[in-house]
Amino acid sequence: MANDFYGLNLREIAIGIQGAFSGIIILRRTKLKDVLGTIFVGGVTANYVGPAIAQYLNAPNWHDVIVYLCGLGGWTICLGALKWFDLYSRSYERS
Repeated sequence: MANDFYGLNLREIAIGIQGAFSGIIILRRTKLKDVLGTIFVGGVTANYVGPAIAQYLNAPNWHDVIVYLCGLGGWTICLGALKWFDLYSRSYERS
């Protein structure tokens, strides 16, 4: 594909970032680490996981929707990881 650059498809990354950004807007996250982390992870997840799921489901017409949902899912995973790291660091400070 013309917009592939070392395995990164810019169109799929943009769709994944849109998915992650919509989740940020819905939950009104304003911390910089939340915004940057979720946008990065949403884009990367959409780039690598989205096409694989679309191919597995044999749904070429729903490719963009699946990539968008993978960006949203990657955002959710990133948010959970950030929350876990925050809780872990707080418990580490107490001991």
